[in-house]
This record gives sequence, C-alpha cells and structure tokens, in this order.
Amino acid sequence: MEIHFVPASMKRPTEQQLACLDRASAMDLRYDYFFVNISLSMREFGRENFPGTPALDFVYRVLAAAENAHRGIPGQISFTENDLLISLVPDGTEVTVTRSWDPAAATCSVDDLVAASCEFCKDLIDDTVRKYPAFQGNPFFSKLQKMQAALSCGCQASSRDCWSQ
Repeated sequence: MEIHFVPASMKRPTEQQLACLDRASAMDLRYDYFFVNISLSMREFGRENFPGTPALDFVYRVLAAAENAHRGIPGQISFTENDLLISLVPDGTEVTVTRSWDPAAATCSVDDLVAASCEFCKDLIDDTVRKYPAFQGNPFFSKLQKMQAALSCGCQASSRDCWSQ
C-alpha cells in the first residue's frame, strides 16, 4: 500500500485564515484549510487519485484507521468532500481493504498499512509546517503529533503497549 500527496497541489489558505491559523478550531482546520491532491495505490487496485482533498482531515482519518487496524479493530477512511469510503478490516496480521465505489477487495499486512500511514502523515504534516509554521502553535497540531507518535510507535514495535502511551 502507498499513500502519497502532491506538495505543490496544496491550496494556500486565505489571508484571513492564515491570520488566525494558530487559534483556528480543529474542525475549521480539518475541513476548510490545506486542500491537496492525494493518491492511494494497492497491488490489486492500481493508483487512484483524489484531487482537492482536505489534507488535515484525511491525515486525522488515516491515523485513526491505521491505529484501529493495528489494534485489530475494523476502521474506515471517509472523505469530507464526497461519499466515498475506504474500509479496513484486519484479520490477524492482514488487512482487507474495500472501497465503496468498487466491489474489488485488496489485502496488505497490518505492518504495511501502518508504515504507509506513518510515512504519509509525517510527510504531509511536515510539509504543512514547513509552508505554514504558525500551524505548530495550534492545539490541533499537538493532537495530530500525539496520534502520529502513537502510530510511529506501532511502526517500530510489535507490542500494542505503545498505543496506550
């Protein structure tokens, strides 16, 4: 599994949004800031593109779904801007991935899902901070960092103990 974004596709927030970036609500940041083009690839699906995706909402949903899969709990990645849905159903060390718009299923290891999620989220958050340093002052940035740290722990450890940190 691979999840990527195109850094140059990130839509610049308005001047008004930038002026209150450090105090914008989590909901505003998730749904109204930082739209990017995202792609998802799996062996069985090939590459699918999702242009104009709310970046921080997608990061939040990917982190939550990957954590659930690591814990053996089914999860979903939904899209803010449409009714598409990616479902993740773990079974032991494997995850079955289905999409609401196509009956074909794909599988990957939980470890591959977590690793792809770690890399994607880190890269997107780092790119956002590089372009908009004031984002680091927002409480939602701290929340994403904590979620990312927990998921990174999952990437590097086989024990589920790291999820409770």
